[in-house]
Amino acid sequence: IAALIAQITGIPVDRMLKGEGERLLKMEQALHERVIGQDAAIETLSDAIRRARSGLGDPKRPIGSFVFVGPTGVGKTYLAKALAEYLFDDEDAVPFPPGSLQHYKKAQVVAGTDRAYGFAKKFGIKTAFGTDILFSAQLAHRQGAMLAKMTRWYTSAELLKMATSTNAEMLALSGLRSPYPGKLGVVEQGALADLILVDGNPLDNIQLIADPSRSFFVIMKNGTVVKNLTPR
Repeated sequence: IAALIAQITGIPVDRMLKGEGERLLKMEQALHERVIGQDAAIETLSDAIRRARSGLGDPKRPIGSFVFVGPTGVGKTYLAKALAEYLFDDEDAVPFPPGSLQHYKKAQVVAGTDRAYGFAKKFGIKTAFGTDILFSAQLAHRQGAMLAKMTRWYTSAELLKMATSTNAEMLALSGLRSPYPGKLGVVEQGALADLILVDGNPLDNIQLIADPSRSFFVIMKNGTVVKNLTPR
């Protein structure tokens, strides 16, 4: 049952079932390691989640409604992300109360996404992913991690090709409106090539692209080195 729920919702329920009691007891400790100076908020959230998981709460109502108030930089968003990652092994997760309309709609969207990618692979339809296709300044630092999660449908090689040459083919279809004056997605003279030196082999470990600050040693954009961490 847990495996089926995980497949439908995209949330690793089977992991939650393993030692959940221990995870719940250590929730404050785990969150304190990531979020500093928000003791009251962490304790309130942890108590509410433990009550719900133990069956003391009303299953037809949300676990709780919390309003995080404060100036920028005190950890409101970061606490929410840390909590999602601790509970669902995914800081991009957006959990909704079971039985709610939002939960039902999310399940539909996840199932539709799964079918769409399945059909794309089956019929050889090219798909693109990357900051040049759908850019969000707020999510820029998560782009690599979000791409790495798509191993549910694609191999590591397919994902790397999707984010490079396939993206370039898609952008070229825009014709004169393309913001790039030269060729993309190829390494040849006159092309606009972005070269990345990775500490490891992303074909063997696609998670390397999830943390570019640590894994990308050299980044060259349009012939200019913008990052170089190699020993001099």
